[in-house]
Amino acid sequence: MTAPDSTAVRTALWRALHVAADPPPHVFA
Repeated sequence: MTAPDSTAVRTALWRALHVAADPPPHVFA
């Protein structure tokens, strides 16, 4: 099973979409 891989990919995609929708300056800083 590739549970950890799927979770990592989903997390990366979710974060990418979230950042694209509303990028937080404090995270980048």
